[in-house]
Amino acid sequence: MILSIDILTADTSHLKNRGLAYAYTSSPYIITTFAGPKIAERFHEDNWRWAFGTIAIILPVVAAPMFYMLQKSKRNAIAQGKLVVRKVERTWFGALKHYLVEFDSKSIRRGQS
Repeated sequence: MILSIDILTADTSHLKNRGLAYAYTSSPYIITTFAGPKIAERFHEDNWRWAFGTIAIILPVVAAPMFYMLQKSKRNAIAQGKLVVRKVERTWFGALKHYLVEFDSKSIRRGQS
């Protein structure tokens, strides 16, 4: 998810302000450096399984705004004609076969068989 945020930041910021934009998107690391070990210690003392439950609850809430923004941008691009969506009629098995063949043929062309 951090890679997606960094790519989005690079695409939406000017080169002059990119350092500030990366500093802003990386600021949660300052908090997690000090708070992370304390929280991990509490989960370890009480019930470590709740750590997975907490991630399962928090991650969708945190990722929802970015997902919404990407979907909204996609709809806008389709409406403006900047993105053309092709309709491909394949079954699930047909799509799996297609991408396995494409992946294999590209790796063979690069000499990575």
